Amino acid sequence: VALCTLCEVISGEKVGKRGWSKKPRNNIQMLENLSTALKFLNSKVKLVGIGNRSIFEGNITLILGLLWTIILRFQVQEIEIAGVSGKKGLIMWAKKNTKHRKPEVNIKNLHTSWKDGLGFCALIEKFRPDLMDYDSLDKTNAKECLQKAFDVCEKDLGIPALLDPEDFMVPRPDEKTVTLYVAELFKYFSQFAKMDAMVNGVKEAVAVTIRHDEKIADYNSVAKKLLDWIDTTSKKFDAKETGTHLEDISKLLEAFSKYQSEEK
Repeated sequence: VALCTLCEVISGEKVGKRGWSKKPRNNIQMLENLSTALKFLNSKVKLVGIGNRSIFEGNITLILGLLWTIILRFQVQEIEIAGVSGKKGLIMWAKKNTKHRKPEVNIKNLHTSWKDGLGFCALIEKFRPDLMDYDSLDKTNAKECLQKAFDVCEKDLGIPALLDPEDFMVPRPDEKTVTLYVAELFKYFSQFAKMDAMVNGVKEAVAVTIRHDEKIADYNSVAKKLLDWIDTTSKKFDAKETGTHLEDISKLLEAFSKYQSEEK
């Protein structure tokens, strides 16, 4: 029941064409549920060496391996940055959003690059500078930096503390756990990226509208000046009193000639 429910929640799809038993009454129904869940998972990712009986009998090693496969497929593999997905995409995202703290922070992988805690702190600072004073950190105290990052994530961001600083006091921290934790940070902070994109879109739309209005105002101003000029010029040459003397007519012809050569 738990595995079928997990598959439906994490994938957003229905498991099994004919569904599965929500309240299995015997071992046969339990095994059928497990088979249904595994069949669904096999349609999404290749499973090797695990069957319904292995789970039913409580093989911890195989069950943990299955859970990691599910996490990797539905939580990590769907992450995509600039056409790069999965763990590589996650590393690219972390590298891009911590580059403002290079060379202290240089993300190359999902294990040793995070040992000193500065990578986590730099990510938090990037998206929530109000929660992380990076410059005040004691860069020589890895445990303190890690604890600071985990405390902020749990208390202020609502991301469970999947790790303890002691988990990083080894030559190579567990890649699976670090991957899952960084993926949680990605999901949380990607909301800010979407909001920034929306804000920038609104700003650009407003800017275009302002430029459009300015051009309309300029056009109206020039058009008014032109109409005024046309009206004034037309009145000047449409005047009924042209004069009776040759001198008056000559002045009008001279003015008309100047209009043709210069103003028109």
